[in-house]
Amino acid sequence: MQDLWQILKNANTFGIPMRLRLFLFLILLVLTMIFGVIVILLGTGSFNAGQNEDIKVMQRELSHMREDVTKQFGNISVYAVELSRGLSESMEKNLKNYGLQVKDLPIHPEILEKLIENEYERLLFSLQKAKSSGVFVILDATVNPSLENAAYSRAGLYIKNMEPNIISSSAPTIQVLHGFPNIARENSLPLHSQWTMEMDIREAPYFQLPLEQAKRYRLPLSRLYYWSSPLILPGTSEKVMLCSIPLLDSHGNVFGVCGFEVSAMLFKLTYMPDNSNYSRIFSMLSPFNVNVLNTSEALFAGGYLALDSGLPGQSLWIAKGPKSLYTYGLGKDITFMGFH
Repeated sequence: MQDLWQILKNANTFGIPMRLRLFLFLILLVLTMIFGVIVILLGTGSFNAGQNEDIKVMQRELSHMREDVTKQFGNISVYAVELSRGLSESMEKNLKNYGLQVKDLPIHPEILEKLIENEYERLLFSLQKAKSSGVFVILDATVNPSLENAAYSRAGLYIKNMEPNIISSSAPTIQVLHGFPNIARENSLPLHSQWTMEMDIREAPYFQLPLEQAKRYRLPLSRLYYWSSPLILPGTSEKVMLCSIPLLDSHGNVFGVCGFEVSAMLFKLTYMPDNSNYSRIFSMLSPFNVNVLNTSEALFAGGYLALDSGLPGQSLWIAKGPKSLYTYGLGKDITFMGFH
């Protein structure tokens, strides 16, 4: 603009015609007006209006998800306490009919099937009531103590709803993942494709920790439930989160655990974020440590689960992004933006 003004100032020297000088003045006026409009837009934040609205949308999505997760997982915890009380009372009563106590379970494997079979209806009702993807009971005993791996094998019953998105349906698709095959046959239930009769507890904090805490501390059941990190059960392929709680008789003796499952499929169907604006948006429930999200122990929901980027199984490094957004780095070449 300074060069243009100098030309106008020296118009007579260069012999510029009046019409051209008028044209140059008009150009200067237009440029000045454009510059003024840009300054005003920058000052009022109009250029960032769209981005600010996107930030608000993402914050709302995060807020809704946090509230829904808190409510759902809290309800499941309450149902787990209720299930434990019902199972403990019923099993202790049935054991008395045999002239036994809960401490006799490991030395009387012949009664395990009947004892567990009597609780099938209670477990199925609890599964539908809690609207979870699975329910289980695991006794601290095995059918065949003489087997090589008997120390890591426990009898129980684990039933799954294979269509958790219609868990309130009058005819849900129920399968037996672990348990006596006769129980499935008597109730016209198919065995899961990855069925085993007993559960492997070698790396099972959902079994060991509730038992240890209940033996160590005299606490109410409402303080003894345990939520596992997302994990894959031995011999299965789907990631799940388990809420487990100990089984206690009337004298406080521990003889097993029970609880509910939230599968990766149920989480995905329940917490799918609104993708009307962003087709590649997703949500994630993950352990958090300082500035790192551990995606190997996370559940994902969304049309785009970042699977193509190799996200699951790696760590996301968190950094503060522009305009209040966070940046999540995966290696050197891949980043995501959002909130946590």
